[in-house]
Amino acid sequence: MSTTISTISPSSIYKFDVNPVNCSFAKVGNAMEQHNYPRAVEFATITMDQIRRSMLFTVLEQRAHALCQVSQYEAAIRDAQEMISIAPKSTVGYIHLGKIYAMQGNQQAAIKTYETALENALSLDQDNNFTHDSITNKKQQQYKELINGKNSALERIRKRIDIISMLPKELSNTVFTKLDQKSKAICLRVSRKWRKSLLECPMAWYDLNMNDSNGLVINKILLNTVPLIEKGVRHLIMDTQKVSIYEQVMIDGIAREAYFKNVKSLKITENTISYVANSRRYRLEPFISPKYFPNGKSLTALELKFPSVSSMSSSCNIKLRELLFTCPNLLRLVYLSPGSYSVSFGDRNLLSDMQHPLMDLTFQLQEIGRATIERLLTHCRQLRRLVLHNCLEDCMDLFDTFCPKLQILGYNCYTDDIPELDETFFSLSNTRRRGWTHHCEDDEDGLQEIHVSGYSTMFQGQFQLEHILPLIQKNASTLKVIHIGYCSVYNKNDRTLLEYNKLGRQLIHLKNLIIEHNGDHPFAQILLRSISYYRDLSMLQIPRTNDLLTVVNNIITLKGSLKNLKICLPMTETDDNVAYVMQLFQHYITLSLPSPSSLLTVPMTKMNITATTITHHAPPPPSTLEKISLLDPTNFLTDDVLNMIADIKTISSIDLITNSSRISAEGLHIFFYRASTHLTHLRLGSLGIVDDKLLLTMGEVLTSLTHIKLGELKLITDYGVISLMEKRSATIKYIAVSGCPLLTDTVRHYAECKYINFVCL
Repeated sequence: MSTTISTISPSSIYKFDVNPVNCSFAKVGNAMEQHNYPRAVEFATITMDQIRRSMLFTVLEQRAHALCQVSQYEAAIRDAQEMISIAPKSTVGYIHLGKIYAMQGNQQAAIKTYETALENALSLDQDNNFTHDSITNKKQQQYKELINGKNSALERIRKRIDIISMLPKELSNTVFTKLDQKSKAICLRVSRKWRKSLLECPMAWYDLNMNDSNGLVINKILLNTVPLIEKGVRHLIMDTQKVSIYEQVMIDGIAREAYFKNVKSLKITENTISYVANSRRYRLEPFISPKYFPNGKSLTALELKFPSVSSMSSSCNIKLRELLFTCPNLLRLVYLSPGSYSVSFGDRNLLSDMQHPLMDLTFQLQEIGRATIERLLTHCRQLRRLVLHNCLEDCMDLFDTFCPKLQILGYNCYTDDIPELDETFFSLSNTRRRGWTHHCEDDEDGLQEIHVSGYSTMFQGQFQLEHILPLIQKNASTLKVIHIGYCSVYNKNDRTLLEYNKLGRQLIHLKNLIIEHNGDHPFAQILLRSISYYRDLSMLQIPRTNDLLTVVNNIITLKGSLKNLKICLPMTETDDNVAYVMQLFQHYITLSLPSPSSLLTVPMTKMNITATTITHHAPPPPSTLEKISLLDPTNFLTDDVLNMIADIKTISSIDLITNSSRISAEGLHIFFYRASTHLTHLRLGSLGIVDDKLLLTMGEVLTSLTHIKLGELKLITDYGVISLMEKRSATIKYIAVSGCPLLTDTVRHYAECKYINFVCL
């Protein structure tokens, strides 16, 4: 029996249902039997859309359930809301959304969701053209589930427990101090009891960050509570371009001394200073002056980062001498300014003969000359840490004269490896100034770390060897870290270098030796030739050098416990160089065996090298090598070299940065298998053969892998990285990617579901 459908509009016929769509197929069939092909096309199109949406509905339902199991409630809520948008008359989406709200603890939202669904359910039978018994029974079951869900949420509200109010004050304060700033702002609006408890916990407001990324609501809550929490604030960060925040914190709070009288640390970011510089209403300079900044005497740490000159419509610089005069108790200062000396340094007569207690200084101007540094150091003779950027004149000899207590020196070395002074060090300094004395092991005289580069960002020569070598020699017995970037140009006929040939032998406490460029420079050679004398050496970075044999021999005869080795492989892959590197790895393979040989002598005749033997005399210490990094700009690395590295059983971290065509996919497979028992950290960069298949192998084989870095890998996709995380979800904690064009945000979302820290560099 045919059904006439030509007079029925499509909108009245099409009712989306998440149940099977057999009725839709029937309508298409009826239209075809009546040869009403336009209507058949219309119904077929509607049916196809219904099928797509039905499949999407089902997938969203499953994913929402899975997200709840891993406590990703916000993502699950979005999926349930999308289910409702697809089928607003269906109760399934509302049931899921109500359950998610209940699991999240938001019972009020759950009740509102169930009530909305119940209102829709009353008219559901009238709007639906189908009255099959199975469908009716299912709707009755869903209606019952809505009633039960609402009653359950009401019961939870009636029986809810205020955990914070039940805890002793000491424990609740501990909980509050562990919360981030956004969570604390939300807690202020939970209840009056919570608000009172949180405001009475000064330790919870030890750090206050006025940041635009907090959002308007959070910042508004924080601003409203400033008068109540300001006494507990010790560290204040200003990173905003909002007028209301700037006026209440900087003008009312700091300049007018209404709030923040107990602040010890103040950080004003480039974002805030840029806003002030481009504003006709405010100026930053008056706030760091005795008249407008009475709180300056309480500050012990100050960080100012100025924007570039091009981004500033007006001059905005704080004079350095005025700043030191205003903050007489300042111990740590970060002052990064694009301005020149005449703009940023201020009146040279202001400090007069004052000796400032500053201990930690990071200083950058557009150009720093020798006269600038000399006048600054004249007033800061208590420095323990000094980091200088953009020094255009050699100042090395000044540090010995004006900084007798200097322990950490950074000189045109643009790196994040320069450590900060420990907070306890500043506390100790405050104690001593009150008249107390206490011995500190790290407060010994003598330079302990030097991070220096021969060139600034403009690649101009910065220091002379005749100045830095005496500085190192004088502090040879205390130096623990030497980090050399670019070495300065030197005179090949300079005979003064001869007297420092044995300088390296005096560095008996050296722990880290990092040489980034030009291993054939005399300065680098002096340090590399003495590797075997560094008994405490744990980290070594070797640059490219033409004397690889000597370096390898010195590493092999090293009596210390080297843990971290980074090698920049030679540009030329000669047989000699390959043999030297493989001999080095063979040495550590032998040491990693349970019973290392007492005498290791391997002649290098296989590579057609005559009269060359590398010998290590007994008894060698057991291997402690834990990390190895290889930077290969050519085709130096091969499958055989990788296999030797994998056989060093003590290594848990390997970095491979290479585009070598002599490494095959099969070789990497074997490498993964041989290193599977001990490898926990792996970095792969620029390897063109790495694809999703290799990532799957990593997931299957590397059972101990916890940290992964993937860089410049053009073939890997979301499928490979997600499969890797799925297989190793129990062990992987960190994944970093950079320069991988086929990866999307899907990887990040999946990592969040697996509680994996995912970073896109």
